[in-house]
Amino acid sequence: MLYFWCAWNFATVGGGTPGPWDAPRRVVAHGPYRWVRNPIYLAALLVVLGEAWLFTSPRLLGYAAAMAACFHLFVTGYEERTLARRFGPAYLEYRRAVPRWLPRKPAYPAGGGTTGAGKSRL
Repeated sequence: MLYFWCAWNFATVGGGTPGPWDAPRRVVAHGPYRWVRNPIYLAALLVVLGEAWLFTSPRLLGYAAAMAACFHLFVTGYEERTLARRFGPAYLEYRRAVPRWLPRKPAYPAGGGTTGAGKSRL
C-alpha cells in the first residue's frame, strides 16, 4: 500500500513515476516523502523483515540485511548525487529537512513550498 501511495505522489506532485524512464520532474516532498526520503525502499525492507519474523527465518533476515546494505549504497552512491545535480537547491533543501532512513515528524507544512521544473513542492 505504501508503494502505491508513493507512486501516486510521484505522478500527481512530481509529474513522473518511480521508474527512471519517467522520473519526476519536481522534488516530491509530499505524503510519505515528508517523513522520510526513501519510503519505497523502507516499504520493501519492512515486507522482507515481516516475512522473516512470520516464518522465523534467519535466511530472510540475512536477505533483509543484504537488501538494506544495497539500498544504502545505491542511495548514497548514486541516487542522492543524481537528484542533487538534477534539482539543485530544491533537493538540497529537502535533503536537509527530511531524514534518509528513519522517519520523523515533518519539519514543514504539507501545503507550503514552491512548484515548477527543478523546484520543490513542499
